[in-house]
Amino acid sequence: MKKLILTAAVLLTTTATMFAQPQGRGERPDPKKMTAKAAEHLKFDDAQKTKLKELNDKYQGDDYDKKKYHDEFRAIMTDDQKKQADELRKKRGDRGMDNRRPE
Repeated sequence: MKKLILTAAVLLTTTATMFAQPQGRGERPDPKKMTAKAAEHLKFDDAQKTKLKELNDKYQGDDYDKKKYHDEFRAIMTDDQKKQADELRKKRGDRGMDNRRPE
């Protein structure tokens, strides 16, 4: 009887843990983390870093228009930085914001 109860407890714990783990499908990276990495890679100056911080403060939480956020982020970049970002996106094979699945 003890073995049966122990086996049931182990199965229940394993199953509960398995369903608690994120599946990794359909999850998208956080745009704010991505823009921070992009800003570092594109060598934002101090004024641009300040504007990026203000942008991130403006869009708090997870419920915000990511397209609008992306557009405002691109507005912070210089023309050369936009070109460099576009080249990096093409090199990575990223479809970008225009070809995303509808939310």
